[in-house]
Amino acid sequence: MSEPFKSIKRQEFREYFQPSRIILAVIPSDNKSGCNITTLCFAAHSAYKPPSICFAIERRHEAHRLLQLTKKLVIAVPGPGLAHAALYCGTNSGRDNDKAEELGLDVSLSSPAGLPMIASANSNLEACVLSQTPSGDHTLFNVGIENYLVREKNIIEPCLLSVARNHAGYRILAQQGIHRIAIPDV
Repeated sequence: MSEPFKSIKRQEFREYFQPSRIILAVIPSDNKSGCNITTLCFAAHSAYKPPSICFAIERRHEAHRLLQLTKKLVIAVPGPGLAHAALYCGTNSGRDNDKAEELGLDVSLSSPAGLPMIASANSNLEACVLSQTPSGDHTLFNVGIENYLVREKNIIEPCLLSVARNHAGYRILAQQGIHRIAIPDV
C-alpha cells in the first residue's frame, strides 16, 4: 500500500514545489535609473498566440502601483551574474530607493519601445499588460510579449532558479532567509 498524503502548511509546501524559474520585471519609473525592478517567481507562459506571460505581484508593492500606471515593462531573464541583484530586488522595496542605482546595474533603453532594460540579462522581453485579475492579496498580470531581445553570447548562460532547502543538483549563488537562488550543478 502506498504512503498516505498528509496536510501541510503553505510555507512547508514551498520545500516541495521547487525549483521555479526567476524573471525580473523592469518597470518604468521616475527615479534616477528610470526603472523599478522586482523579482518574479510566480510566473508562467500563458499563451502562444499572442505570446503571453502571466505573473503575480502583491498589491502592496511599489511595482504593482507602477505597473498599473504604465502598462508597459520589460521582462528580463537573469543569468548567474545577476543572482545577487535578483535576490536584492525580490527582498527590497523600490518605493523609497532606486534598486538599479544601488546595485550599479547597467540599465539601457530597449529598441524599438524605448523601455528600460537590464543590459547584462540573458534576454529582455518588451511587454504590455493585456489584463489583470485580483487573486487574494496579489494581482495576476497577463502581459503580451511584443519583442524578444537576445544577445547570442547570453544564450548559453543558465537561467536562475528559486530552489528549496533540499537543493541537490543545484549550485546556490545567493541566499537570504528562506530564499535561495541557484543554477543547475552540471
